[in-house]
Amino acid sequence: MVLVSAMAEVELKKEETANISLEFGTNGCNTSLLERFLIQLISENKCNYTAILAYISCILSIALNFSIFVIIVSDKTLRKKGNNVFTGSLALSDSFFSVAVIVLVSISKPGRDEVFLYTFTACLTFAIISIQTIGVVAIERLLVIVIFPFRRINTPKKMLLVCFCIWGFTISFSSVLLIAHKHDELGFIMSVWDVVILVNVYVSYALIYWSVKNHEKKVSDHRTQEINISKKLLKTFLIICVTCTVCWMPIITLTILEHFGKIDCNKNAYTHIFIISFNLALAYSIANPIVYGFRIHELRNAIGERFTSLWTLSVRQ
Repeated sequence: MVLVSAMAEVELKKEETANISLEFGTNGCNTSLLERFLIQLISENKCNYTAILAYISCILSIALNFSIFVIIVSDKTLRKKGNNVFTGSLALSDSFFSVAVIVLVSISKPGRDEVFLYTFTACLTFAIISIQTIGVVAIERLLVIVIFPFRRINTPKKMLLVCFCIWGFTISFSSVLLIAHKHDELGFIMSVWDVVILVNVYVSYALIYWSVKNHEKKVSDHRTQEINISKKLLKTFLIICVTCTVCWMPIITLTILEHFGKIDCNKNAYTHIFIISFNLALAYSIANPIVYGFRIHELRNAIGERFTSLWTLSVRQ
């Protein structure tokens, strides 16, 4: 009886999966890229690489970002610097984004039930908070280095207020769209806003590099040693801009093109491109701790001290 019941349950699952594919028409034009991606996530295959890769990326992201957030919050020296407030906010938003993705992957259904909508909205919300924080970091660097170089405008309290504004505005905006049943437009609106933010990042860092480069030329006329600050800045800025572009522009581009009907829905290749783009966006939450966190000298020292103390404590026990 148990064997018969188990076989019946397996057959029922296969029938449900088949009905899902028929309902959404994976080869037709009545499904979005997101819905086709969800069908891939709930596949009954033993090796569902899409879901496995998403889980691995999210777990690694949570471990890295949450560690950085805890260290910044618990270290007084790190808290005294305003730019570290942005680093902590970025780490927290990336952690929440990864948690939301894990929940989304775990409960994914190719239907628009309330749980899915809330979770998907949370994913988009934390993602845009992360990208907005990166944009604000670029503006903060521009103000401090170029526009107001002799004023201390990036105090921890001011930066914390800016972070609260970013979180409050984004969560409120997403909630309004969700309540107004405009969730289908949420991805498109935020994709366009992401493009604006990324352009701001490119322009801000270009202005900073241009300003520092010109200053170096003036100073080098009176010094025998060459100053290479601009080269270091260029390397850092290229890493930030290239990482942003590679990880986010594919999924942003697909979302915008699909909104305007520029994607051939009969080609399954777009589904695979969307899956790759989704995993690139997840990879960005792993890259952020490396680009913005571990490159900070004080933070690296704090992390080293923590691991040393934990290792010493474990050895003594």
